Amino acid sequence: MSNQEHSFYCCYLIQSKKTASSRSLYIGSTPNPIRRLRQHNGELQGGAWKTRNGRPWIVLCLVHGFPNKTSALQFEWIWQHPNLSRHTKDNQESIKRTLSINSSLNSLQKIVSSNGWKRWPLEITFFSQHAFERWNIISKGNASVKFSMEERNLIDFYNQIFEEELIKFPSKNKASCKSTCDICLCELCEDDSLLYCLYDDCDMTSHTTCLASHFLTGEEHILPVLGRCILCLRSLQWNKLIKSIQRKDIDDNNTVHVSLGKE
Repeated sequence: MSNQEHSFYCCYLIQSKKTASSRSLYIGSTPNPIRRLRQHNGELQGGAWKTRNGRPWIVLCLVHGFPNKTSALQFEWIWQHPNLSRHTKDNQESIKRTLSINSSLNSLQKIVSSNGWKRWPLEITFFSQHAFERWNIISKGNASVKFSMEERNLIDFYNQIFEEELIKFPSKNKASCKSTCDICLCELCEDDSLLYCLYDDCDMTSHTTCLASHFLTGEEHILPVLGRCILCLRSLQWNKLIKSIQRKDIDDNNTVHVSLGKE
């Protein structure tokens, strides 16, 4: 299984279309919304038992931009239990326990606006014009999260997202390009943990700790989420930077194995 297969995770809201008046909804999380929807619709094995009687199902919206599976699962649980989560329970004014489009989107708006989640670079993509219009009313133009209405089908959207995730991990040969850290200006050593800008036209190189401190300037947090490159000033996600190190380690290990095989 390739490293890229783990780069996309999302939470989703689906609606049953069994009858014209159906209001059945389901909230879940997945690294592959195409496969998961087919499971819910009985085309593949593995769909949740709660969705068996509501087939067919359609996707209303996806929440994506999670750094890993754990964070997506945490968001999923909060979205399913908004009255129990410490992120949202104190400001749950009128969220009903009965799942409806309004209550689901209302919960979603409160979650992405909460202190625990508004730092994350999350995006909400809608595939239902009706749900998108409801969201616009509920969120009142909330700017704490990027949201949009996707005119293409889910397959085309996911394929593009997957390609973009791969682009964010360009191959890097920058280890010997710089002799000093662009932030602290100290000399770089062979054993230092280094991070590089993810864009090929930028040669920013820094110690991992230096870039973390740079991203956390003015924040009272332990780990950064998002920041700007010190040189090109483009936005960089911390989890993407860390994954680029992991990928480099994998590539290096593969190179070693090849050379040993030739010998």
